[in-house]
Order: sequence, then structure tokens, then C-alpha cells
Amino acid sequence: MGGVVLVEDETRIEFEAKQDRIWAQKGVYPKLEFTGEHLGRCFYGASNIFKKEHIIHEAYWMDSKETVEFLKKIKAHYQRHWKKKIKVLLIWDGSPVHRGEVKEFLKENHDWLELTYFPAYSPEENPQEWMWKDAKKKVCLNHEEDVFEELVYKFYRFLISHQLNPTFSLKILGL
Repeated sequence: MGGVVLVEDETRIEFEAKQDRIWAQKGVYPKLEFTGEHLGRCFYGASNIFKKEHIIHEAYWMDSKETVEFLKKIKAHYQRHWKKKIKVLLIWDGSPVHRGEVKEFLKENHDWLELTYFPAYSPEENPQEWMWKDAKKKVCLNHEEDVFEELVYKFYRFLISHQLNPTFSLKILGL
């Protein structure tokens, strides 16, 4: 039986642009509009620490039900790509979205899925956190999209086109 090791995390992007620096001509002040709407989208991500492989799940909510949907997506991915049975070691944090309905799913799927946890309050040890940070910096910071779905699309495209480098993942994990 073969196996893979995945690091997992969740994030949320919001439509209100986060402003870092804005360049403008001297004496000309850019107009910043804020709607006050809290449009947002959640993303789940799991990266294989040994290969450039990334599984993404987009959701409107971040809860145990969506976490189960993401775990089903991981299961389907490996059942489809591997003819033989494969074991998945998933490393994640202690988020509340990993409880509730997730516990029942884990009981029913213990034959292929094994869990371990990152230390509490240590996001810097999770390579997936670095992926989110990079994506938000390059896509969401000072964005100029007028339609939220355009921002969501750009964020998703960035995630599927930028894989974590296994060397970087192993370095972060201290392996």
C-alpha cells in the first residue's frame, strides 16, 4: 500500500481590497471606495509535501460540513489517480471546522485516512499557510476587480497554477 503526506489549511478572501501602498502623482489623491459589504469566499487546500500536487476546494462557508466535502474530494482524487489502495496522512491544525461532522467521517474512513496535528498556534510551520499568504499578496492586495467573482477566479487560478515546492515544504516541516 502506497501513501501520501498532505498539509491542509483553510483561508477566506474578501472583496474589500486590503490596501498596502498606493502610488499616485503628487497632489492627486486616489479615490478608495468601500461598500461595507462583507463579500467573501472560503478555500480549503491540501498540498502533497513530496510532489507538486495541490487539491483545492472552494466554499461559501467554512464549517465541519464543508470540511467533510473537502475530505471526500481528497478521497476521490486519490481513488481516481491510483489503481491500488492508498493511505493518506493529513497534517492539519486544531481548527473548530475539523470537529463535528468530521469526526463521523474520520471513523468511517480510517482505512485510508490518518491524521496528525500541527502544534497549536504555529501557522508558520504549515506550508499551506505560506501558499495562502503568497496568493493573497499577489492577487488580493490592492486588487482592482469590480466584480467579486473575478477576484475569486483570479485567486483560484493562482492556487492551481502555483504549487508548493517540495523542498520548501520539507524545510518548513524540518524534514
